[in-house]
Amino acid sequence: MWSGRGLGLPEAELAGFAAQLRHVMKKDVYWIARAACPDRHAGDAAVWSPGHYDDEDGFVYFAGPCAHGGPWPGYRPAEVFSIALPRVRGLRIRVAAYLAG
Repeated sequence: MWSGRGLGLPEAELAGFAAQLRHVMKKDVYWIARAACPDRHAGDAAVWSPGHYDDEDGFVYFAGPCAHGGPWPGYRPAEVFSIALPRVRGLRIRVAAYLAG
């Protein structure tokens, strides 16, 4: 995680992460948050960068709005991070596009 800037995930875990994003989007709380969001473009894929694979570490990086609560700059390991619910759709689109190759 780079709080406020993006996240990186091991390429081998992207399919499972995509499944979790899909699961979140099926919840009523997701749709309530989307409807209440004043930014109608919050769920657009353009909020996130296309996935970039780094062959040195095997991670795929997506620049975009996520946070882990830590104040430090740069990518750091994080066990927990947050993405505002209205922004989940855009990340799901970017992850699916990366997986589709």
